[in-house]
Amino acid sequence: MVRDILRSLKVTFGHLFAPKVTVQYPDEPVRVAPRFRGRHILRRWEDGKERCIACHLCSAACPADAITVIAEDNPRDNPISRGERYAKVYQIDLLRCIFCGYCEDACPVNAIVLGSGFEFAGYRRDEFIVNKEELLEPHPNSFVKDSFFDSTLYDRPYLPVPLLVDREAVIEGRQREIEEMTRIGKPPIVIRPY
Repeated sequence: MVRDILRSLKVTFGHLFAPKVTVQYPDEPVRVAPRFRGRHILRRWEDGKERCIACHLCSAACPADAITVIAEDNPRDNPISRGERYAKVYQIDLLRCIFCGYCEDACPVNAIVLGSGFEFAGYRRDEFIVNKEELLEPHPNSFVKDSFFDSTLYDRPYLPVPLLVDREAVIEGRQREIEEMTRIGKPPIVIRPY
């Protein structure tokens, strides 16, 4: 019994002199992981037009069915987005959202991204249904400057289209050719046949 008490005291004193991990929130900023998925952001192009082309891929990819998109034809005299359509209504129910990032992955124009904001608060359920105006980042030429809406943080390269040579090399099993191209610094796109 004495041995057990001494073992527990050893653990207690070991933690007593360890550095503290408590953050005095909200006085101290909380550091989140670089790939943290938080508040949704609808991005704009550099000219101020909305990126969303209302393709409904984000709402189709959402496993929680939290995204509602209603499309409308783009006006020809003053287009809102670069596509044929734009999102007249774009809503996300944050109480249903599981912040998985599937909407971000499904978007072909990189319009919806998940930022680093995590502070959500409200007294009623309808306060957690965010609409397009709350999701859109400010116009690039506006005077609103906020580090939360830094568009360069959310740019990701588009995936290149695989070449026919790469597909044939994989199908025919020419792995040495692929390894050689990778060694010289020109890696091909590898498509694994099922």
